[in-house]
Amino acid sequence: MDTVIAGCKINLGLRITGIRDNGYHEINSLFWPLPEPHDTLEVDLVSTPGIHVQCEAYGICPTRNTLTRAYEALAQRVPHLPGVNIILRKGIPPGSGLGGGSSDAAALLQWLNVRMSQPLDAQELTRIALRVGADIPFFLQPFPCNVRGIGEIIEPVDNTKLSGMHLILVCPSLHSSTPQAYADYDATIASATVGQNSLTKSASEANGFFLVTAEPILDLHNDLEAVVFSRYPQLADLKATLLRFGTKVAMSGSGSAIFALFMPKDGVKASAAASILREKNYRVYTHVL
Repeated sequence: MDTVIAGCKINLGLRITGIRDNGYHEINSLFWPLPEPHDTLEVDLVSTPGIHVQCEAYGICPTRNTLTRAYEALAQRVPHLPGVNIILRKGIPPGSGLGGGSSDAAALLQWLNVRMSQPLDAQELTRIALRVGADIPFFLQPFPCNVRGIGEIIEPVDNTKLSGMHLILVCPSLHSSTPQAYADYDATIASATVGQNSLTKSASEANGFFLVTAEPILDLHNDLEAVVFSRYPQLADLKATLLRFGTKVAMSGSGSAIFALFMPKDGVKASAAASILREKNYRVYTHVL
């Protein structure tokens, strides 16, 4: 049995730039990988074809999840794909906007690919990943990237721009549904006037990079934040708590995780914020970028 670690990501800003005819939303976001929290996959090859997933986490369907969909998508391309048994141990909270399911699927695709007699090249594996989920291609090679389209346009960025900054990631005990967040956003857009429709943003606003060449200027605005906060006011309260430390704060993806960025010189302030939130029984992770 092999142990596979699947890390997470945060969205340093998220702009919705369009909606395709099939209903998929196009985005522009800076994806930043983090080692914690992480999921753990215990994976075993078996003689019987197919995939069997065990997971004790609430809300994870053992027969229909990103792992089973990733296996099925690969099996359509690769005849005689070996069977696998997987024990999934969730460390990334579901519904947190940290990409746990996508990271799990990418980890399984890579694990299976290197064990095939004729491994697929990176481009083909990416095509398979994209059929399973929009965020999965990023996790095949997780380094800081500007991600556009529905997740298929991935452009590496200079990760030294944020070097030394302190990041606090807070995971509340609530599940924020991604489909619900986008549905709420669409409903808000539908009720707005054309002049207020964020999907009519200029090309510079919609598709600009989140990092510039001089200073590490970040656009942390998240188009989903307002509708998610409306549904879960406690997340707005959490953001307000972090803002009192005089730092930059935003929601990751469709929530519910909230993060704060502190300048390199503000490590003591970051530690104080983390301690206060842990005393409030939040799951808190600290990183130095």
